[in-house]
Amino acid sequence: ALLAHQFGALSRLLRMFVALGRTMPSGCGGDDNKKKKKKKSFKVASSNPQRGSGAGGNALLRQLMRVSTTLLLVVPHGVSARDVARLFHGTIATMFGDARPKVRRAAWGCGMEIVVVAASSTSLVGNDGDDATMKSGDDARELVEGVRRRRMAAADLLWEYCRAAMEKYSPNGGEEGGSSSNLIHALRFLSGALPHADDGRIRTTFGEGCMVLM
Repeated sequence: ALLAHQFGALSRLLRMFVALGRTMPSGCGGDDNKKKKKKKSFKVASSNPQRGSGAGGNALLRQLMRVSTTLLLVVPHGVSARDVARLFHGTIATMFGDARPKVRRAAWGCGMEIVVVAASSTSLVGNDGDDATMKSGDDARELVEGVRRRRMAAADLLWEYCRAAMEKYSPNGGEEGGSSSNLIHALRFLSGALPHADDGRIRTTFGEGCMVLM
């Protein structure tokens, strides 16, 4: 009950810190960095403080995505689908096409975790026993089924994001809003995630989408 009550506040904090982390410098400096590699490590750190802040920003974003993933997988009963979607799009989906490879791969890893956990969340409660045991089993099954539905809803947000990236791409429309890069990132994620999809309909939908792209 406490988590359900504070879910909105936690979501806002995570999305705020993600937005803050994205504004931090990446620490990439081209030729400058090549020259500084020849110096001793302590001199590099002292002469280029942005390098440390860039690494810190990347680590912050990766950790925030891990926390967001855990929160998405334990969404309590009573939290609206709109709040769940806000958390997903504001912390994980927004990083799928990030320019920093480590951050982007971390986002894909978080998405894979959601897909795998959602696919493996099945009820293991039996039906045998006396009335009291059966009643307890029914309650447990209802609880497990609720968790499974909420995890599948989180996974559905991923599928919808990837489907939107495929539908927005136009081969004759040029580079509009990074649609081609978004498509590439979505396809790379799907190549690893689709084998874990728990619904044949999902694999069929994306198979048809790939045929259209071809």
